[in-house]
Amino acid sequence: KAKKLPQMKAVIDVLKGFVVFLLYLSTTMESISFGFKVAVLELYFTSEFSVTQGTVGLIFLAQTIPYVAGAIVAGIISDFAIHRAEVITGLLVTGIGFLLMGLTAFLPMKSIYWLEIFGLSLTALGAGVVFVPVLTDLINLKK
Repeated sequence: KAKKLPQMKAVIDVLKGFVVFLLYLSTTMESISFGFKVAVLELYFTSEFSVTQGTVGLIFLAQTIPYVAGAIVAGIISDFAIHRAEVITGLLVTGIGFLLMGLTAFLPMKSIYWLEIFGLSLTALGAGVVFVPVLTDLINLKK
C-alpha cells in the first residue's frame, strides 16, 4: 500500500468542509462566467447586432461598474452579515443575469441587445457580491 503524504491528508480534510466546498464552487462558477463572457460575447455582439469593436468595449464597461459597486457593497455588508447569504445571493443574481442573456436568442424582437447588456451587468454585480465574502472567508480560513 502506498503511504499518504501528511500534506495531502490535510488538504483532503479541509476540502471535506461544507464552507470550503461552497467557497470553491462559487469561485469556480464565477470564474467560468468571466471566461464565457470575454471569449464568446464579443463575437456574438459583433455578428448578431452588427456593432463595432469600440461599441463592444463600451458594452463590457457596463459590467465593470456593477462589479465594482457590488464588491463595495458586499465589503460593507460582509463586516456585519453572514457570508453564506451573500454568496448565495450573488450566485442567484448571476444566474438571473445569465438567464436574461440566454432569453434574447428566443425572443421575437430583432435588436434587443439592451437585454444582453442588462444581463451582463447583473452577472457582474453578482460576481462582485460573491468574490468579496469568498476571498475574505478564504483568508480567515487559515486563522
